[in-house]
Amino acid sequence: MAVIEYKWQGLEKALEKLQPHLYQPAVAEIIREATLLAQRHAREGAPYDTGALKRSLMAETRPTMGRVYSTLAYAVPVEEGRRAGARMPPPDALRARDQGQILYEGHLRVHQARPAAVGRPGRETNREGVDGLMDIVTALGALASVQSAITITSPLNIGIRRVYIVPPNSQTQLTDLPCWINGWTLTGVRRKTTGGVIDQSYTIHSQLYVEDASIERACLIASAFLQPFIIALQRNIGLSGTVAESNLRGGDPTLALLERGGKGYPGLDLFIDVVLRNSVVYA
Repeated sequence: MAVIEYKWQGLEKALEKLQPHLYQPAVAEIIREATLLAQRHAREGAPYDTGALKRSLMAETRPTMGRVYSTLAYAVPVEEGRRAGARMPPPDALRARDQGQILYEGHLRVHQARPAAVGRPGRETNREGVDGLMDIVTALGALASVQSAITITSPLNIGIRRVYIVPPNSQTQLTDLPCWINGWTLTGVRRKTTGGVIDQSYTIHSQLYVEDASIERACLIASAFLQPFIIALQRNIGLSGTVAESNLRGGDPTLALLERGGKGYPGLDLFIDVVLRNSVVYA
């Protein structure tokens, strides 16, 4: 059997240029920007009634992957239509929207009738009223996109492997590390009975969990993620337009031993104060 051998001059040097720490940050940033662009286009093209479908479109990115998805079960029927032979929605549900209710939007869902404006009996909010408010889950989805794209090159070349928009079971040990776990607290709502602007203030609790054979190195890894996170938030203060204000602050201590499932993980304990500002117009 004849054997043909090829020898590439300079191959080793070329491979050195492909070391992950040289290209991963740039690739992650490209994927993040492309995913956010896809999310924006998806929201612009989403059918609009109450705005819930538009707000449900989330973006998630990892160093080598990005996806745009909806958190609503009826998003697929709205996008692709009913399957062949599927029953039509009940006529009463379709007629109900004339009575201030939204009972069907591609898939069965029930809303309360829109409330009358306080101080003006019999007057209802228009379609830009309470049904159209931006919500904290949408803001968390935008934050998760920022967090998932963060990478470091020292003391270890590594990126975020998972982001939890809501906390997982506290008794379960974590496997995909480093990871972010987020939670939130409503700290205040400022509103007027005559309509106008509603400001919802939240504090998002973001914790970065890291694991390494060396506790000291795990602490260094966690610390290394802080500066890229600060820069990423500075580039996206409005979290892709979901919040009007955002301010980052650290816990005491910020570099801490975080516990999950009876196990300690070195990590970061951070808080992000955000304001969701919405306009409510009474008819």
